Amino acid sequence: MDLLYNSNGFFIDAILSLNNEYISLFKIVFKTNNMEIKDFLKLSTLIFIAIYIILVVWSFYNKRRYGKLERRKYPGITTKEDMLNLNILDEEIYEALQNNRVLVYEKKSNKNCR
Repeated sequence: MDLLYNSNGFFIDAILSLNNEYISLFKIVFKTNNMEIKDFLKLSTLIFIAIYIILVVWSFYNKRRYGKLERRKYPGITTKEDMLNLNILDEEIYEALQNNRVLVYEKKSNKNCR
């Protein structure tokens, strides 16, 4: 009967009509009875099912309506010419960045940085 003492015990007691003495104290404090609790659970279940159905239908609609679109265009592979055309790096710095395994920066290599 330890299940009746946690937060779900209030609802389990109402559904199964166990009328546990500790749970009955909560019912007195909240001024409710088993039928009101059962009605609340039924309404909550119906609302949950309605929202679930709406979301499932909406997802099918979105897949059917927008699923064929290819809005994302991923960029191609960046080449050496692309990097050098940005005029940020010199060719020597680019080669050093590509070839060295360990890099030590003593000053900012970007000409545009302040």
